[in-house]
Parts: sequence; C-alpha cells; structure tokens
Amino acid sequence: MKSTGKAHVALLTPLALLVAAYIFYLNVESMPALVQEAVWWSPFVVFLPAMIISCRFNNSRVFFVLLVLLLVLLSMYYYFLRENAAAPVFYSGFISPVLALLIPLNILIFSLLKERGFLTLWGAFRFTFIFLQVVMIFWLAALQESGKLAFASGHLAAFDFPLLALPSEPSAAVFILAGAVLAVKQVLQRSYHDAAFIGVLAAMFVVIQTKEFDPLTPIFFAACGIMLLISVLQHSYAMAFYDELTGLASRRRLEQDLMKLGTKYAIAMLDIDYFKKFNDTYGHDVGDDVLRFLASMIRGVTGGGRPYRYGGEEFTIIFPGKGRKEAALHLEKLRERIAARGFALRGKDRPKKKPKKIKSTGSPKRVSITISIGVAEKNDKYKTPASVIKAADAALYRAKKKGRNCLSF
Repeated sequence: MKSTGKAHVALLTPLALLVAAYIFYLNVESMPALVQEAVWWSPFVVFLPAMIISCRFNNSRVFFVLLVLLLVLLSMYYYFLRENAAAPVFYSGFISPVLALLIPLNILIFSLLKERGFLTLWGAFRFTFIFLQVVMIFWLAALQESGKLAFASGHLAAFDFPLLALPSEPSAAVFILAGAVLAVKQVLQRSYHDAAFIGVLAAMFVVIQTKEFDPLTPIFFAACGIMLLISVLQHSYAMAFYDELTGLASRRRLEQDLMKLGTKYAIAMLDIDYFKKFNDTYGHDVGDDVLRFLASMIRGVTGGGRPYRYGGEEFTIIFPGKGRKEAALHLEKLRERIAARGFALRGKDRPKKKPKKIKSTGSPKRVSITISIGVAEKNDKYKTPASVIKAADAALYRAKKKGRNCLSF
C-alpha cells in the first residue's frame, strides 16, 4: 500500500498538466491572436530545452522519447500544412493509424531500456531504430500515395464507446498494453520517468483520436514536453538529495536542512554495532540489506524526527524544536524496537528468480542487530549545527565505549 501511494503521488504532476492543457485548449479561441499563434510553436520551444537538459543529465530514455515525439509532430505539420487538399484525408487514412501503432510501441520500448548514454554503441542502435522507422513511414506513404499499396486504414475508438468496452484496433491494443506495463512498473519502482511516460501515453491517445488538426495537438505535445522535463528535474533532485541504497535523505540534504533549523533542536548520531564484523561474516550484499532494513526502521522514528544517512553505517536524526531529553525518549523507543526485531538472513541457496512452487525450508535464521546512539542539543556551549553534530558524535563514541546498544548524551 505504501508503494502504491507513492506511485499515485508521482502521477499527480502529469495528471495536473493534462487537465491544465485541456482547460487551456478550451479557452484558447478567446485569447489574443498573438497567443493563438504562439500555441503552434510552443512544442518546439519546450522540446529544445527538454532535450538539451535530458542529454546533459544523461537521461537517454527521456531524450529518445522526446525525439520520437518531435518527429511525430513534424510529420503532422508536414502533412497538414501541405497545399495539397487531400493531405489531411491522407493523414487520417494512413499516417494517423501508423503513428497510433508506433507511438505507444516506442514509449513502451524506451521505458524498458536502461540508461546507456548517447554517443555509445547502444545510443547508435537507438538512433538507428528511430531513423529506420522514419524511413519506413515515408516509404510506405510514398507507395500509398502512388496507389501501389492498399493500406487498411482505421482509427482509434472515439470517446463514446460504452463503459469498459475495449476497442478492437491493433493500435488501441498497443496503447492498452503500454499503459498496463508502465502502470505496473510505476507501482513497483515509483519512477518519475515512468509516471511522465504514462502521462505522455494518455496525451498521445487523445491527440491520435483528434480528426482535425486544431490547437489541441500542439498544446498536448507541449504538455508532454513539460512532463518529461519535470521528470528529469525530479529524478536529478532525488539523485542529489536522497541516498540511492536506503531511500533516506542524503548528507547533502542534511547540510541544507541544518541551515534552516531554529533556536531549539537536538541532533542524534546513530551507528550500527559491529557492522564491519557483520560485513566480513555475511558479505557486503547482506550488509546492504541490513542498511535498508535499518533505514526502514529509522524512517518510523517518532517525535517529529527527520532521518538522514550520514555515510557508511552512520545515520543522523534531527529533532526540530526539541531538547536532547525529549529526543532521547523517542530514540530509546527506536533502539529497543530495532534490537527486538532482529534481521532475517537470506538463505545462500535462495534462487534469483521466484520459483513456481515454493518449498518450505523452515524459518529463516535471524541475527541480532543493535545500534548505538549519541544525542546533543543546541545550547550555550554548542551554538551551531556543526558543533551539535560534533557533540552528538562524541556522545556516540561514549555509547560505544559503554558496551554498545545504548544511548549516551
């Protein structure tokens, strides 16, 4: 349930942008002529910085989806703005059904690929994959226009389909498949990129259904560019300020939050007892599991504590507005809860993939995990956050000297 909740939160930005884009579309005709003219150029204004930033931050998945969308938009402009009066009809009868298949397919494929860079062999393969699709579309379009190809045209189902009735076109099936895969990925991984891809998929579903080339098309394309740009910024922020292993706020975030503290606060330093010995005995992979386990426990600290990963096996908790004795009450509860819980070791014979039939091997071996805690507060002696952290670290050392699994001031 917690994962699902975070997945829903990540989807709020794309959903809000889609709603805002549609409201803007409904009111665009009443806006000044300059704004109406700017609407047609807005996707390019958004796509250019979005592609530059995604490239700069090495978000190749977002970059290639943006490239696909840009080429789709250019093809729409090309066919609708031609002087040939039959061009819109040709677009609706041939180009639109082809794009309706390729758009969700490309979004799905690039969402599943890993970040492999741009000027690499993998990047070359992806550029080639997109280029071949462009060549194929123009080749098939030339054959269709010359009468050498009989293409069975079709269009996505309109919005007046009965509730829960699924359209039968292959393109609609690809949209549904892509949406289902992205939804499952979002629940499991809670990725800002996947949330944006879901929003882009929904926007493209609406655009492909549009029979007329009106402002809805550039408005929704611009919204897609904004979604993807925001996802890059959100992902980059998370990488900068959150620890990838534990999911807790990182030391960089701690340093920023320390500057925002008021006149009364306590800071605790926590350390896993005998962690080096544990790593040497069970291996670093199990050690990483222990760090994740501790992070999940520390995240539930009471008293308004804000947890951070300080580095290695050390964690920090800030208690704004509380003294060290008040903070100690909540820290003692946390220490006791961790000591009582224990950590279940993964079996060495555990398969990498989940088997169809699970064999019962009894209860997993549990080992004791304890922490030592040092806590200090701001006072006349320790006037700055740095000095309070130093005092808490000294208190942590005293807790270690006292025998570990205890708290010291």
